[in-house]
Amino acid sequence: MIYLCEIIGGKLKDDSWRWFNKKEILNHIDRSYNQSSDIYLTDELIDLCIELFNIIEGEK
Repeated sequence: MIYLCEIIGGKLKDDSWRWFNKKEILNHIDRSYNQSSDIYLTDELIDLCIELFNIIEGEK
């Protein structure tokens, strides 16, 4: 699981924290899913999360 939050104007947005598992992140690769989701993730953020999961899984 990865814990993500939103940063606005250099400050953490208190109500934006959310856990994501790898499956949820992979679902966001599908643009239609990402657009219709309650949380939109940029392509860069999706790529970063996938890389983090790959690193985490490599350490197990």
